[in-house]
Amino acid sequence: MSYNLTPAQRSVYELLPATTAEVADELGISESTVRDHLRAINAEIPLVNRDGVRYPATELRTLESHPTNYNRPANHASKSAQSKAANAHLGELNDRLVRLLNQSLPAIADGGLEYNPSNEDVVIHRSDDHIGAVVEDEFGNVVFNKDIAAERIRSVTDSVMNLIDREEKADRKFDTAHLLLGGDTVTGENIYSHQPHEIDLTLDEQIDLACELYLEQIRRLSARFPSVQVVCQPGNHGELRANGMSQMANADQIVYMMLDLLVRESDMENVTFIRSGPTGFVNFEMRNGKHRGHLRHGQNCSAHIGTPSAQNKWRGWQMQHQYDVAYRGHYHEFKLEHVMNRPVLMSGSICPPGEYEESLSVWSEPAATIHGVTDEYSLAWLYPVQFGHEQHSKTVDTELLTAGL
Repeated sequence: MSYNLTPAQRSVYELLPATTAEVADELGISESTVRDHLRAINAEIPLVNRDGVRYPATELRTLESHPTNYNRPANHASKSAQSKAANAHLGELNDRLVRLLNQSLPAIADGGLEYNPSNEDVVIHRSDDHIGAVVEDEFGNVVFNKDIAAERIRSVTDSVMNLIDREEKADRKFDTAHLLLGGDTVTGENIYSHQPHEIDLTLDEQIDLACELYLEQIRRLSARFPSVQVVCQPGNHGELRANGMSQMANADQIVYMMLDLLVRESDMENVTFIRSGPTGFVNFEMRNGKHRGHLRHGQNCSAHIGTPSAQNKWRGWQMQHQYDVAYRGHYHEFKLEHVMNRPVLMSGSICPPGEYEESLSVWSEPAATIHGVTDEYSLAWLYPVQFGHEQHSKTVDTELLTAGL
């Protein structure tokens, strides 16, 4: 059974059973706000109040599975305490990575990014892999888990390489491959191992698998292209709520910092690594500075840019950042739109639709996007990439893409 909870209500719900004070302390909100959320939750999911502690009265969360505080074994920490310990651990990991990165030289391709006016660059945009998530269909069959995620990520990488093979057979030559990681690489929800109904990996394990899979792809690109540029922007999952951490602290950032450190310590000398700062976007250059890309996750954007407010927001971003092509994800859908004659590309996800995506009816199979960049055109050709279905990928006509540019 699914319930219609807002993200804030779900954060409160996931901390139950806990006192109002414990929830407020854990989430950094007032107790009156917690009580408001609990009333809204109770309207959707009946809650049982016992000795000041509320318990979800559902088939998944019964009083028997959540004994009262005074019945807990002495060595069994409360959920709030476990959450604090887990977040503190991740905060310490974040701080260690920051120190290690500060003590090493940045990953910059020897001689800079390759550039030959007769050649092209290739851009691979990926977003919303949600490593660690578990999704079941209406019959209870598992249609997505860690093994399926790993298989699909590797399949998308294979598809990208096959599409590049196809382009090279048409006498295209490439200088730099730009790998754009657009966020929600890991799911990050429910970071304890004893909450298996939504995830099948703890957050530490999600981070480890993400690093393994993406280091594989970076190595393959490094071996294939004269130079590689990895550009990273975190998503909205996996927020870290440790003391002293910024609001942008995120499990994606840990994945990106670990990848950055691994690249620095590797024998790959043709890779440049760019991570966003404390912002919701990152800008980067292509074709020796002739084009500027603008990458954001997309949680602060409307699914469709056609509305006046969305148009105004993207026009403002274009005027501020002067991008030639923008990239976004979040909505698990492939889409190409234009703002002020500049393409805004949204890539899909390898993860099947959850309740949120189904409520918007915005999920489609293409899981990544690959396109070419010439000196003249920031979007010269385009393939939506489907996992395991590269033979069905279709090229979008260049004239259609570049009309009005």
